[in-house]
Amino acid sequence: MDISYITRISGKRVILASGSPRRKEILERLGLKFEVIASTFPENLDKTSFQTAAAYASENALQKAIEVYARLHDPDAFIISADTVVVLDNKILEKPSSELDARKTLHSLSNRSHTVVTAVSLAYSDRTTGKTAFETFTETTEVEFAELDDELITAYLKTGEPL
Repeated sequence: MDISYITRISGKRVILASGSPRRKEILERLGLKFEVIASTFPENLDKTSFQTAAAYASENALQKAIEVYARLHDPDAFIISADTVVVLDNKILEKPSSELDARKTLHSLSNRSHTVVTAVSLAYSDRTTGKTAFETFTETTEVEFAELDDELITAYLKTGEPL
């Protein structure tokens, strides 16, 4: 998160609109006091209607922020939401639905390069205008995997992380 946002949250009720342990850890490392109220946005947008993975992730993150902000009806709330997608061969990979699916995905990423796109959306009441403001930004990272053998994939699956 850009440090300039820290001044915008002063006196605000900071809400992480995600149940993700990783996102929670990031905010904790920043020293923020926040609540977790996971979004109930279904994340069922049609991927083919977006020109880029970043646009798709941005819309998901924005909809999550909107859903939680609307549910709370709290002008002092500062909502932080995010969405991350993995892109391989110009195709957004689905979140694994099972251990078998996760195994297949890891095999497809083995010894290859792929892209990870994370979008973050913020929703808050602007102090100067009193209107709700929404901001979204993205970060794209190229990731190169080493070769993953079956033993390593099995060990990783046992951690529960892929699901």
